[in-house]
Amino acid sequence: MIERKPREVSFTEQYGENAQSVMDAIPDSSVDVENEVVERMEHQEVHKIISKLEPEEKLIIYSVFFEGKTQDEVGRIMGISQLAVHQRLEKILEKMHQMLL
Repeated sequence: MIERKPREVSFTEQYGENAQSVMDAIPDSSVDVENEVVERMEHQEVHKIISKLEPEEKLIIYSVFFEGKTQDEVGRIMGISQLAVHQRLEKILEKMHQMLL
């Protein structure tokens, strides 16, 4: 009796139009899941702390760190000097640091 070898089928042949969605469902081993979870938890903690700041403090934090504005730009918006923004930013960051502890 002649043994028949199973025919090799390519991935695309096997899954057809669904090949890409199957590939998308396979986890990317280059992604460090633990690190991703830790980063998301840290982001949540930072946003929770920001929510407890005074409105002016939130404005400075969001403007500088989330909108990419310079301290000079923030100063013009708020009607204060760049130096005042810098000093307030230092105090806000220290306050946030204390809230994390």
